[in-house]
Amino acid sequence: MVDLQAHQVAGARFQAVDPSRLADTRLTEPLRDGTAHWVMTTNRGGIPTDATAVVLNVTITNATGAGYLTVWPCEQPRPWASSINFSGGRTVANQVTVTVGQFGWVCASISGGSADIVYDASGYHPGAGVFAP
Repeated sequence: MVDLQAHQVAGARFQAVDPSRLADTRLTEPLRDGTAHWVMTTNRGGIPTDATAVVLNVTITNATGAGYLTVWPCEQPRPWASSINFSGGRTVANQVTVTVGQFGWVCASISGGSADIVYDASGYHPGAGVFAP
C-alpha cells in the first residue's frame, strides 16, 4: 500500500485532503466537443492558494459517444494528450495530477460528442516545493 502522505514528486510533498467536489456539470450543462470548462481548484476543498498542482479524481458520465478528455492549467496551451478515454453510455474515472494555473484554474476539454464531468479533489502539492509534471 502506498503512503500518500509521504509521496514525493519533484521536491513537492503530496498533501492529501478529504475528498471534496469542486465541480459537477450534471448540475449545469454537459461539456461539448471542443469547449473548455474552467474549474477553480485553489482556496476550496482543502486546497490552499499556494498549491502548485492538484490531484483530482475526474469522472466522465452521460457521454453521447466515444472520445477523450484533456485536463491542463488554463493559462497554458491545451496539450494533445488524453487524461481519460471514454465511450458512449459508460461512466469512467481517472486520477489526474495537473499543474495549477496562475490564478488557481484548471481547464478540461473533450473531443467527441458531449459528456458530464465531475471533479473531486483528493490532494495537492504545496507551493513550498516545485511540482514538475
